[in-house]
Amino acid sequence: MNHADFQYSSEELSLQSVPTDSHLAYSVSPEPPPGFNYPLAPLSGYNLVEDTRYTRGYVYSASYDPAQREVHRERLISITTPPNFHAEYANACYIAKPIPGMVQMVAGVPFVVYIKGESARTQTIGCVHTLRSLQYYPDYDDILAACVRLAKLTWGCNATDTSPEIQPIYKHEGLKLNARSSARDSMHHDSYDGSFSLANTVLKGDGPGTVLPAVQANLSTASSQIRTVLETLHELRRLVFPKCVSKFEHDVTEFHSEYNNTFSFGGLKPNGSSVQMNASSIGESLNTAIGEIQGNWHTDLHDDFAAWTLFTLLLRVGPSKHLFSPFSTH
Repeated sequence: MNHADFQYSSEELSLQSVPTDSHLAYSVSPEPPPGFNYPLAPLSGYNLVEDTRYTRGYVYSASYDPAQREVHRERLISITTPPNFHAEYANACYIAKPIPGMVQMVAGVPFVVYIKGESARTQTIGCVHTLRSLQYYPDYDDILAACVRLAKLTWGCNATDTSPEIQPIYKHEGLKLNARSSARDSMHHDSYDGSFSLANTVLKGDGPGTVLPAVQANLSTASSQIRTVLETLHELRRLVFPKCVSKFEHDVTEFHSEYNNTFSFGGLKPNGSSVQMNASSIGESLNTAIGEIQGNWHTDLHDDFAAWTLFTLLLRVGPSKHLFSPFSTH
């Protein structure tokens, strides 16, 4: 393998300046209750490294020893939320407190691990982007247009001289809750909270299951809006995903999808195979808003370990309760 094939040229890199912090460390985490663990960043923290295998040109890295994978696995399946973890509303904005034991991700900079400390053996573990971190790329206008379109489809908008009124997607009659989200708190029977599959579902009872298109609201307006949401999420994944992972990981993911002809949504190019929409009210715990199983910490054995999840979060936050609607595409 020629490593030069998986480097980005200077013209392809983000124009954003060098990240400010050269090292990210965390504060000490409190002792978790028996049988549980709190989220915990690597003890060494993360170091800033220049790396043109990523479009950002930099990553935050930490070493990872595969011999610790069982310890790591046990920690993940026993994760619980640290105490006093909530955002406070003050001065017309919500302020999130730092989470003990964790580091705050720097928008636009991928976080990676070096297997046994070797930089040639790199695996991306996560990357968070905002519109601000994406504005340093030449295709930002396309990203912004897709985000505005997704926001209108999510929250709805009034009619104009050139476009009709759009109803909020979660208000369409006939939306079908996921099975694990159907046991919502009875106090919320009149809310729009819940978890919904928009792209496909799995028919149980046939071995591991049969993948089928998800059937949601049948009205033509709802079907058309859902279809446009899927097309927009497909476009966003094609635009944003390469800015989150290394060129090698991106190219291998593309090859995997094309070679195996995997089911995708929203377009013919490689993409995720499913979309989950979660809608919940600000100020409500997720296990109340979308169901005990969906809303609590849980592992999902149906996720494809060879694929990536793109989590798209739209917030409508104010002094009163509003909904937020994230789309999780796998």
